[in-house]
Amino acid sequence: MGICKSKKQSHFPPQYKKNNMKASQAADTVKENSPNNIAADSSIQLSQQDFFLRSQELLTPDKQSTVNKGKFFNKYTLMESFKSPNEQIRQVCTVQNNQTGVTKIAIIQSHQYKQIDLNKLQNKIQQLKKLDHPNIMSIYEFFVDSKQLYMVTENYNGGTLFSRIKADDKANSVSKNQLIQKYFQQIFAGLQYLHSNGINHKYLKPTNILFQSQQSQLIKLIDYSNTRVKQREIDMLELNYLAPEVIQNQQYSPASDIWACGVLLYEILVGSCPFQGENIKQQKENILKCQIKKDKQWNAIPHDAQKLINLILKIDPSQRINAAECLQQDYLRNIANYTDKTFLDDIILRIQSYQSKSEFQKILFSIMINKFLDEKEKEKLMIAFQAIDDNKDGKITQKELKKFLNSEQQRPFADKIFQILDSNQNGFIEFNEFLLACCNTEKLANQENLQLLFKFIDKNQNQQITIKELKSLFIDARLTDQEWEIIFNQGDLNQNGKLSFQEFSLLLQSNSN
Repeated sequence: MGICKSKKQSHFPPQYKKNNMKASQAADTVKENSPNNIAADSSIQLSQQDFFLRSQELLTPDKQSTVNKGKFFNKYTLMESFKSPNEQIRQVCTVQNNQTGVTKIAIIQSHQYKQIDLNKLQNKIQQLKKLDHPNIMSIYEFFVDSKQLYMVTENYNGGTLFSRIKADDKANSVSKNQLIQKYFQQIFAGLQYLHSNGINHKYLKPTNILFQSQQSQLIKLIDYSNTRVKQREIDMLELNYLAPEVIQNQQYSPASDIWACGVLLYEILVGSCPFQGENIKQQKENILKCQIKKDKQWNAIPHDAQKLINLILKIDPSQRINAAECLQQDYLRNIANYTDKTFLDDIILRIQSYQSKSEFQKILFSIMINKFLDEKEKEKLMIAFQAIDDNKDGKITQKELKKFLNSEQQRPFADKIFQILDSNQNGFIEFNEFLLACCNTEKLANQENLQLLFKFIDKNQNQQITIKELKSLFIDARLTDQEWEIIFNQGDLNQNGKLSFQEFSLLLQSNSN
């Protein structure tokens, strides 16, 4: 593999190197009144490692402020409207950013909340940004006015699961089955991640399983329970996907989501619902008794798929296998390996370049990724991430990385790559960490994007960015004023406490991969 062993030549001017060195040295001796429940008059000595770890927190989406005080329609123009997935949502539509031209999805809901309830809702939306998985809907922005709520998400225009399956009917039976395996591997991976974060989907049905784009095979789970502003007991799935315990008004659990997945898999492979009846009452009875229809169409589907469905569709929720166990079944493990080795070579070179970036550069690029990253490149990185994530739990362990980088040329770099990617040093690589280190920052930091990002941070539009304006972009940052100054000085060439566009551009365009 073409691993570059020589150090990349820096394009920073001598003054920048000098300032950056001062900032790094200052981080070794930072004293603070600790933000972690330490008395205000106690002074502790922080190591550079402590400072580094807390600065890395700013790279995670949940630390970047979602709520906008400005008006939604000042920033976005409504494009195409779609049928609302449930009665709580007033409108779902594509919207275009008035500055960047980028298309996203907006979910618009009416509300009659008091301010205290809106604050709770905003906190809930902010928490959703912690969800970091390739198969889970990503939330970018949130707006609120006196009458409506506006949630801006990724644009998924590849159609629903059933519409894609219908289009796949043209494929031969072998390749169609392989596609179904890929789809359900992603569905269970997304569910496993939601469940591990204490979230039940509750609304799993074909219309809530979308594809990233028409050319993509990347699945996205949308409309999961925590994205609902208000939930009602009767607002559940169609009867077809309800688990027995849900019909009996028992507590909804992760096992109820797994049941819905089993029904979906049966429907797609067999071509009909597993629980039928002359009327709704009879259908309910068949669900409660788990009377699965097993005819000649059932007998024609792969044996491994039959085994998986039988392990899922059990009356007792405690007897059903969970999402992680579903992914370990033969039907979902016998899938072709990742083959785009050229792109993998590029990724490793980008990771090496990422290592040399300052904290300030990483923070700014993390914001740019959410705003400007090309969807096609993001999808390629998602697919690469999933290929490395062997157990599909949304995290890459050191063992999984070593297993994936199995050639003699790649293996010696596995430990170093893992150390670079695991920026918060929690023992695994999350998707956001992978995306930040592996994206094409040279392409991302084009002149148009730089101008838009500078304008976004420069709140008072005086052509200069201050530390205060930078800090306002983040929620609950644990850095002290002195530490913010250390980070800011990595880009402030003349040390005047303000960042001009020239300094800003130099900071982001230098040392890009």
